Amino acid sequence: MFFAVLAAMAWRHFCVDEMPDWKEFVAAAAVYDDNHRRIDISLSSAEKLFFQHQAVFIDARSPDQYRKGHIKGALNIPWNSVEKSIGYVLENIDPDTTIITYCDGLKCSLSHNLANFLIQLGYSDVKVLVNGWSAWLEKGLPVERD
Repeated sequence: MFFAVLAAMAWRHFCVDEMPDWKEFVAAAAVYDDNHRRIDISLSSAEKLFFQHQAVFIDARSPDQYRKGHIKGALNIPWNSVEKSIGYVLENIDPDTTIITYCDGLKCSLSHNLANFLIQLGYSDVKVLVNGWSAWLEKGLPVERD
């Protein structure tokens, strides 16, 4: 046991590359559109666009989850019923507007699906905020609850 601990301490001391924590993996999560272009956005970039009022945020979660809490000013287009709400939500959004979709959880694909759908509809600047709701909350950024 002594030698195992000693070896681990030596490895830690001489190893140049430290293990990144899980937050770095989240920040590095890559999302691609159907044309293989990278469309993910970092939390810090999304935050900057939010405070500069230069993006529309769209929550891809269910209406119940949206009512329990969402990014302040975000619109709701639930991916599971996208055809019901897409028309009236997007009717006043210019196709060149920066749109940031989000859902919750590292494995949540609702925002990815919605982003690809919006790109297919002709929206040219669509991004995905991976683990958006949890990351937004954790940083203490503005939210609304209905």
